[in-house]
Amino acid sequence: MMNASGRPKLPDGEKSFLLNGSLSWRSAVYKTDPPRQIDPPGIAVGDHLRLAADPEGPLALASADGSLGRLILPRGMAFAAEWTLYMLVSHQRTHAGDTIVKHSILRFDPQEQGFVALPEVGGSVNLSDTELAPDARLFRAPSQIAIAGHNLYVTDPGAGRVQVFDLATLALRYVWGPWLSPQPEITEPPLVLWQPVDVAAKPGSAFILDQANGRVYRHQPGIDRLDTVIEIVERRADWTRIAIDRENRLYLYNQALKCLEIFAEGAHGRWGYIRSADDAGDVREHFDSPAVIVDHKARFCLTEGLRRIDGREFPDSSLRNSATRDACAPPQPGCLYFDRRSGEPVEARPDELVGPALYARSGHWMSTALNSEIYRCQWHRLIVDVSRLPVGSTVEVWTFSSVELVDDYALSTLADENWQRCLIVSGPMQPDGTDSTLRSVDSLVQSREGQYLWLRVRLTSDGFDSPEISTIRAYYPRDSYLKYLPAVFSQDDDSRWFLERFLSIAQTEWEALENSVRESARFFDPKTVPPGPAMRYLAGWFALPLEGEWDGEQNRRLLLALPHILHRRGTLDGFRAYLRVYLANIGQVDETAQADIEMPVILESFRERDHQLLNAATHAGAAHEDAFLDNASQLDDIESLWSDSAINRLQLDVNSVEGEARLISTGEPELDQFTYFAHRFHVYVPAAWVRSADDERMLRRAIDSEKPAHTDYDLHLVEARFRVGVQARLGVDAIIGALPTPRPLTREPGPDSTAPPSQAPRSRLGYDIVLGEGDTHQKPQTPRLGLDTQLS
Repeated sequence: MMNASGRPKLPDGEKSFLLNGSLSWRSAVYKTDPPRQIDPPGIAVGDHLRLAADPEGPLALASADGSLGRLILPRGMAFAAEWTLYMLVSHQRTHAGDTIVKHSILRFDPQEQGFVALPEVGGSVNLSDTELAPDARLFRAPSQIAIAGHNLYVTDPGAGRVQVFDLATLALRYVWGPWLSPQPEITEPPLVLWQPVDVAAKPGSAFILDQANGRVYRHQPGIDRLDTVIEIVERRADWTRIAIDRENRLYLYNQALKCLEIFAEGAHGRWGYIRSADDAGDVREHFDSPAVIVDHKARFCLTEGLRRIDGREFPDSSLRNSATRDACAPPQPGCLYFDRRSGEPVEARPDELVGPALYARSGHWMSTALNSEIYRCQWHRLIVDVSRLPVGSTVEVWTFSSVELVDDYALSTLADENWQRCLIVSGPMQPDGTDSTLRSVDSLVQSREGQYLWLRVRLTSDGFDSPEISTIRAYYPRDSYLKYLPAVFSQDDDSRWFLERFLSIAQTEWEALENSVRESARFFDPKTVPPGPAMRYLAGWFALPLEGEWDGEQNRRLLLALPHILHRRGTLDGFRAYLRVYLANIGQVDETAQADIEMPVILESFRERDHQLLNAATHAGAAHEDAFLDNASQLDDIESLWSDSAINRLQLDVNSVEGEARLISTGEPELDQFTYFAHRFHVYVPAAWVRSADDERMLRRAIDSEKPAHTDYDLHLVEARFRVGVQARLGVDAIIGALPTPRPLTREPGPDSTAPPSQAPRSRLGYDIVLGEGDTHQKPQTPRLGLDTQLS
């Protein structure tokens, strides 16, 4: 490489290439037009480099159990909100030359410890009949079930329809299809006879995949129509499965491309394409591990937590993370095993052999040429981040350098002896309890000088787990300690080559120390300090206890605000600023927005000490009438009168009614007006910002840590209302708005254990509820059998 003067370009400091899933792995490509990636045998290239899932195994996207590589529950299974398992099963028999199929939906009964069929849901159909389905409650060829709220969805592509049942009453709420012409229940009618092949649900929404039209419809409980959210006509017949992750992104399996196409909802409710994933492992972190896994013998187990009569819960972490292993193999104690095809209990012996392999046992990957733009560049080192190294696995990295650019495909066919092995890392041969997570491996590049560098990775394992590489960084040019020695030590190539490798042992250790010193400044800056012990240590300098329930960014918000609060600590402004940080994390309301509306309000009680006393001169010890007249209260004063009822101190013949008087034995009654308001304050916060008892406990913890030690306080969670004489102080606890729209009362009676203790009473007549007159303009609701209508 030449510069403008015609001389070779000299290195101007160490640089590096970063290879990972976020930027690019720079995988090798054929030299064709257009270039296409070389398919790395046995390697899945995504967020990590890992062994590819066995195409016939349970972790493949086209797995036989229909779980999309154990991203979701197996096909035909769904959990209700209380962790009750529902399962779709089918039995086929032949009678008089006709094929009779009985489709049923089973529900796990924790009292019987077995599955029972839902009555009047499904049934037997004769496949020889030309009619799609003789009855709205029958299925012809159901493919999937899903549960959203109290709705049970069943997609039946054989009948060309979707049925929705109420879980509690099993009433049939909706039937969509078969559609041969536009229907009023759908926003955009199908182009052709639709084919609902799959459904995925989350709380509040269900998404139905129409394979025939390349569409995805969304249904929300309580709404009678289907809304089209995704439509790509070119994907007709390609999309066969649909799934939804924790972040509410949709995954559509393309059977032609054998990949997941990912969509997310954007502004104004529009869904857009993000990217695709060729391997389930690339997106597994976005899904909760399925609570039920079907093994190679079509069995599944229910843990003790899923079989309880009350308090059913997700399996513990030891089984939750078993998605990459064969389901519950070896059989776990405390599990009941059932046959996926029938729901009948089956036996599982502890001495059974593990099922088929999940991954390829070995695989190779090669990068494209990394161009240093330096003539005869001596590449320095590689840092490989191995994020997973299970038992019996290995990670090997080779390098190849060249002065000239070589075709990637030609290099991919070279034998191992033409490459220089850079590093090899092996996992333990037997489980030893050590952590197999992220580790960084630093190795010197052994290849000779060359402007271009290629990398090759080889992964091996036992087939039941896979090593993973998250990042590879290649540094160049070599910055060796040899430059500090006299020139005589580098006169010949053999001496220079030996000394560079020998000195690299000490250089690696010293460079790690130098990097630590160079990067130490980030540990003293609240903006850059990493979460965890370093952040807690920095907060300890300011005697600031961080919240253990907050994540790193929430604690960082508090740490960033602290320097602006410290010089005002002990003042009203400093106290209010401290509480705003807590409310920003609890209620998701920015501190600036809180300041704009002057929240929270902190009212010191001495400012409320505006009462007048009758016969004030007598209390003051005035001796004559003139003094009394000068000091007596005027009837036209604005201030209210003080009375003993404000404290309700127990006094015989004055205030002694049971249930009203308070047992207060300290202090003088004549001084109650002053002592009642002394050393006390009120904190007013919008109730919408503090939604649970845990939120209130955290807010009170912040108040207790910053308030003066001798003071007491009252916390008021302000509801959006205005009540004359009770909640009527503008700018403090009164919010004036429009009259709310009348609506049915849906809250269940009784106290809410999760509500904040300081929350004002709700759903009480005479407090925040009034009975309104019937709205004659309201559209009457359509009666629905099984929900609000009974036959008599």
